[in-house]
Amino acid sequence: MISPHPAVRARAAFLVCLALLFVLAALVSCTGLPKKPQPGYTSAQLDSFLVISIHTKFLQRVDLDIEEARVNPEIWDKLPDTAKRSSARMLAWYCAKNGNRQDAQPNVTVVNEENGETLARYNEVLGYSAE
Repeated sequence: MISPHPAVRARAAFLVCLALLFVLAALVSCTGLPKKPQPGYTSAQLDSFLVISIHTKFLQRVDLDIEEARVNPEIWDKLPDTAKRSSARMLAWYCAKNGNRQDAQPNVTVVNEENGETLARYNEVLGYSAE
C-alpha cells in the first residue's frame, strides 16, 4: 500500500483539527446574542477547549496577567463569527478563573500571534467586539 505524501497527511490532520475546533465552538455557543450575561463555563469545558485549541495550534499563548490570548491568524480568519465570539468568551472565562484577578469580570483581548494586532475583545458586561 502506498502511503500519502507527508504534506497531504499534514493538511488532512490540520483540517480535522479545525473541524474539531468548529464543533467544540458550536457546542458551547448560544443561539443568538444573550440579552444578559450567562454563567461561566465549567473547568472541564475550559480544559477541553484549551486542549483542542493548543493541539490544533489555534491558541499560541495566554497571558493571564494582562488577559491576552495570542492566536494563529490563519485559523482565526477561517472561523465563522459565532466561533470567534464563543472562543473569545471561553478565553475570557479562562483568564477570569485562572488569573490573579479572580474577582474581575471575564475579559480578554485576542491578538494576532504574528504581528501583535488586536483581532477582538471580549468582556462579559460589554460583550464581543471584532477589531
